[in-house]
Amino acid sequence: VIIDLKSDHITEYPDDFLMTKYNAQLYLYALMLSRRSNLEVAKTGVYFIRNGLLIEQSVDEPIIQRTENHLKQMILELSQTD
Repeated sequence: VIIDLKSDHITEYPDDFLMTKYNAQLYLYALMLSRRSNLEVAKTGVYFIRNGLLIEQSVDEPIIQRTENHLKQMILELSQTD
């Protein structure tokens, strides 16, 4: 399980834009941990420390693989930019 602590000021629940951004970040953490340590990441979570809200989500190999493919594509595109 990977938990990322956040200090954002949110009212009750974060909006979709914020969660999409944080999920991408957590998927990258899961990718790096799973590939570098051979540990399986089953869940990720965001804990908003100001209001005590924890949002968890399951992670599986297809999610990690999609994240890896997306990262490789971004690196390739950036390397082809003049």
